[in-house]
Amino acid sequence: MNPKEHLEKAIEINPDFSDARFQLALLYIADGEDDQAQPHLEKVIELIPEYAEAYRYLGLVLQRAKQYEEARERFQQSIELSPETAITYSNIALLFVEMEQTEEAKYNLIQAIELDSNYAPSYYNLARLLIAPEEFEEARKNYLTAIDIDPNFRDAHYYMAKLLATGKKSTTDGSPLLEPDVEEAERLQRRAIEIDAEFEKAYYNLAQLLQKRDALAEAREVLEKAIELNPGYGKAYFRLAMLLVEMEEPAAALENFKKSIECYPEDEQTYYRLAMLQYSQRDLATARDYFNKTIEIKPEFAEAHYNLARLLEEEGDDESARTHYNRTVELSEEHAQGHYHLARLLERKDILVEAKSNYEKAIAIDPNFADAYYHLATLLRDPEEFETARKYYQVAVDIDPSHAMAHYNLAKLLGGGHKVSEDGTPMTAPERDESVAQFTKAIKISPKYPNAYYHLALVLEDMKDFKKAQMSLETAIKLNPEYAEAHYRLALLLPKLQ
Repeated sequence: MNPKEHLEKAIEINPDFSDARFQLALLYIADGEDDQAQPHLEKVIELIPEYAEAYRYLGLVLQRAKQYEEARERFQQSIELSPETAITYSNIALLFVEMEQTEEAKYNLIQAIELDSNYAPSYYNLARLLIAPEEFEEARKNYLTAIDIDPNFRDAHYYMAKLLATGKKSTTDGSPLLEPDVEEAERLQRRAIEIDAEFEKAYYNLAQLLQKRDALAEAREVLEKAIELNPGYGKAYFRLAMLLVEMEEPAAALENFKKSIECYPEDEQTYYRLAMLQYSQRDLATARDYFNKTIEIKPEFAEAHYNLARLLEEEGDDESARTHYNRTVELSEEHAQGHYHLARLLERKDILVEAKSNYEKAIAIDPNFADAYYHLATLLRDPEEFETARKYYQVAVDIDPSHAMAHYNLAKLLGGGHKVSEDGTPMTAPERDESVAQFTKAIKISPKYPNAYYHLALVLEDMKDFKKAQMSLETAIKLNPEYAEAHYRLALLLPKLQ
């Protein structure tokens, strides 16, 4: 006969044998047979109403059955009968955690620590509840205490590593502070693995830390170990796929994204990343399908709408692209790139007022968006908008001095000088020296752009510098022998050189 059978025989002989019932209940609990344990615990309490441990274990059984109020009552009865038993306070604290009554949980854990300062789980569970930035140091100290008491406390190492990896704390005046300690976090995750070599979550989190310090090969090995331990670990497949993208192994990344989807068929992030991978590999049709699946799962996924719009525009489906750009900026009003590319599409369709509005929104969101300033300036074609166009071109080159097209178009604007006077009268006032300077900068940045040489020649010709104009036109023709306008202007210029 096994221990259960002996205890059952003892109870059959003496139904009021409370100790036998209690020990049999503990065996059932250890084997996960709570439904078998509960009636024995209730009978023990009936026989001995002051049996505090029976109330405590019955509380645990009821908690696992999600009968929270009944569990709470039993734990409290246990505390009333034995108010110096630290573990009961720790048990009821975990019940309060499940009931989302965090302050009650903290209070009871503090009570448990006061009663037994050497019970490591109380410090650990209290640390798990201290999640606010201002509680960072207190959480760290409680994890350390748990580890000092029990150096082999696996989960204390693991969760302290996660705390240090985020480094979300606050200064004494309450200001947010981010100080991750990746090195110590890595050490703690390695220690958790040393304690339990089959702890797949520790491998997963260690891989993230290794990736942060560019130890990609080791991170890959660690993730593969996590998957070996748990072949259904969808997050590990996803993380490995992302790592393989970084390692420029798209085929292997694709395989792992698909395995992640097998584990979590409705995870929009996996479909999105898979779409982005296929997009980067130029498999537009497959990428489009995955973007659409992402949006089907999560219609408010702004980045999926944005990248789908970029793809559709590339395929020539401007109307669908416009729809998704509009959806992008509806969902994320601060999406500068969404406004910018919508503006580019609208400009191409000659819907200029709306295009201008979206360029302006992109600039308002990102004041350093050089291309948005540049394209906005190109829309300002009327003489009365001369100064505004000039300002926007200038801002573009101030932000990005290597923006050849902004230099080029600013040079054309200044070389033409078509503006209006203060009283609104049209006038032409070329700024030829500054125009030459801007053309020169454009050519320095992009020395094989024939148009820049051609338009520089026109300004030089206006300045009567015919020799330099000739050289500039000849360069334009050398770069583009089929440049008809350059041949024509050179033909008209040559007699002036004789």
